[in-house]
Amino acid sequence: MLHNNWKDGINSCDVEMLFVVRHYKNKGGMRMARKTPKPDDRSDNVEKLQDMVQNTIGNMEAAEETMAFAEGKERAAIKAKNARREESIAGMRSEIQDEASARKKRVFSGLIRNSDVPSAQFT
Repeated sequence: MLHNNWKDGINSCDVEMLFVVRHYKNKGGMRMARKTPKPDDRSDNVEKLQDMVQNTIGNMEAAEETMAFAEGKERAAIKAKNARREESIAGMRSEIQDEASARKKRVFSGLIRNSDVPSAQFT
C-alpha cells in the first residue's frame, strides 16, 4: 500500500521497488531479452587455457608460501585445495591437447587459415 505521507516509513527506494514488482507482475514475470547467440570462436582457447594453468600454478605457489605460516586446519585446507588445483591443471592440460589437435584439424581441413591461428607453445 502506497502512502502519500513519506513519514510513515516508506522511502523512495520502497516506491521504486514497488514499481518494479508491480511492473513484472503485470508482465507475467521476469523475461530475458532475446539475443542472438555469439558465434563459436575457439581460435584462442589454447592460449586461454594456458593462461589458466599458469595462474593456477601461481596460486599453488602462493598457497605453499602461506602454508609456512599456517597451522592445523588451515594447513590441511591449503593442502586439500592445492590437491584440487593439481587435478584441475591435469584436466586443463588434457583440454589443451584436445583443443590443439582440433585446431590442427581445422587448419588442415581448410576451415581456417594458418595465419588466423595465434602462435602458442602447447603445454
